[in-house]
Amino acid sequence: MKFFSMFKKPDISTNVLSSEIATRSNLDYISNFLSMLPDPDPILTKIGKGNSAYYDLLTDSHLWSVIQQRKSGVLGLDFQLDKNDSNDILYNLVTDLFNDSDIDIYNVIDQVLDCVLFGYSVFEIMWEKKNGYLLPSEILEKPRDWFYYDNTGKLKLKKNGKDDIDLPDYKFLVATHKKTFANPYVQKTISR
Repeated sequence: MKFFSMFKKPDISTNVLSSEIATRSNLDYISNFLSMLPDPDPILTKIGKGNSAYYDLLTDSHLWSVIQQRKSGVLGLDFQLDKNDSNDILYNLVTDLFNDSDIDIYNVIDQVLDCVLFGYSVFEIMWEKKNGYLLPSEILEKPRDWFYYDNTGKLKLKKNGKDDIDLPDYKFLVATHKKTFANPYVQKTISR
């Protein structure tokens, strides 16, 4: 029930929630390396490259086919929202959100599945006021290379200039695969 309480009155500004933060103009190619927790991936460390090395693997037609087959299997599953003990207003609000919004839930699921391959996926939520509620209007996947974990394990956006951007509450979702305290960049199945 606590999850739905954020729809009425979040603790942060509606302007922050409704404006896009992770944009190309905010991207910093030369970030503050002293505060960045390095990705401990042994393959990337050995070859001295970033995640682009793994993206290059996706040009292999066999690997691409296997990945698409796995995703198709998941996307072909049925799902439903169960009311359980939530009240009618909240249940109908969420049901309408999935049925009537511009959010392509199957596209979001497809993109979330990439977290298994690359360790994590980052999504920015665009919010809008609708019928007295603050609701998601769009869920946008952002390039994981735009983000890094700081020394405290907190995800941050690289920014033009000296200070990187702290991600506000309720604005970003991070899907992870086997995240640990020691390795917030998590396990990438594509590195195996």
